[in-house]
Amino acid sequence: MAQQIKHKLTTVAWPGGSAEVVFGTRSVHVFAGTPTEDQIPSGFPWAMVNIGTGAPDEDHPELMEQDFTVLAAVDVAGDPLGEFSVIGGATGDLGQSSSRGILEVAERVRSAVQNLTGADGAKILLSSVSTGAVDALGGGRHLAMDSLGLTAVCTSALHYAAPQKLILTGADAFTWAGGDLNGDGHCAERFDFKQYRLYESDAAITAPVVDDLVATVTVASATHTAVSSSFYTVFADYNARDTTGSVVGTSSVEVGSSLQAP
Repeated sequence: MAQQIKHKLTTVAWPGGSAEVVFGTRSVHVFAGTPTEDQIPSGFPWAMVNIGTGAPDEDHPELMEQDFTVLAAVDVAGDPLGEFSVIGGATGDLGQSSSRGILEVAERVRSAVQNLTGADGAKILLSSVSTGAVDALGGGRHLAMDSLGLTAVCTSALHYAAPQKLILTGADAFTWAGGDLNGDGHCAERFDFKQYRLYESDAAITAPVVDDLVATVTVASATHTAVSSSFYTVFADYNARDTTGSVVGTSSVEVGSSLQAP
């Protein structure tokens, strides 16, 4: 879950202008404890994901509640009062992080984590929000920080989200969704997602069969000429360490993961 929160924060972008990412891959870190002054990243804005305590769910032992804190910080130069660090200063591009205030950055942070809705067995609940005081850094620079408390309801064991809503849209076009309204949703948006695999078989299958593979893609669609009465099943593959390497985990067959061609 910590990796998924980090992944979401590295991909969230500004809605206007050039629509660049808010943080980027080098400005989001998972951190244990409280960082010292020497450990604080030098580039702004940045975000840190801190792991708190966790506890099993009393009603659902397969789930657990894990606390996280997302700390974000900005530094806007040329403002002796620190106002720009809070609400933002002048900018020539609304799609960049330059001159953005902490309240603007915090808004994008909340937007990113609120997209974790529980479709893949992990759900985020916003528990607290606070904006820290602006601290002077000297030389007309001010540091402003925001703290966002989260409680994640996640599976206590490994879980690999399955594609859903497999549909044959024509004689040779298959599409499927990851469980949300946007299409590939909770599969492709996971930090460890690798690929989809589409299989054709004479009977229903519950696991991938090497000889039945007809398509391997990274998007929620595939083209393959359907054979009447044949069964089609789509699986999602995952690898948390190397998305270009071998498959570490594969989804199971769920409702909507398979169909029989008419």
